[in-house]
Amino acid sequence: MIMEFKGTKQKWQAKDSNVYADNKLIISCWSSRATDESRQEGESWLDMRIRTEPERTLNNETEPQANAKLIACAPELLEFINEYKGFLNLKDQKKAIELIKRATE
Repeated sequence: MIMEFKGTKQKWQAKDSNVYADNKLIISCWSSRATDESRQEGESWLDMRIRTEPERTLNNETEPQANAKLIACAPELLEFINEYKGFLNLKDQKKAIELIKRATE
């Protein structure tokens, strides 16, 4: 059983950098990091674009997609922690309860 979050009852799914429930968009993820596209001395615009391509890919594709996957798993992770917190030692139980409270209030 998936826990309900803000009215969503369906399983959350990540598609590209978006998270959906019941084919309805819940959230779009993006990176807050900006790519430094300043040119180095003597560097052409094209050379700068080639040099910064890995960082742009990370900022615009890889990181947002990873964030969407993590967010899509959040309800199931929360349910799992809630279900199995009783098997943890007392210190970790308190931490699990604190995390559940933060996530659901």
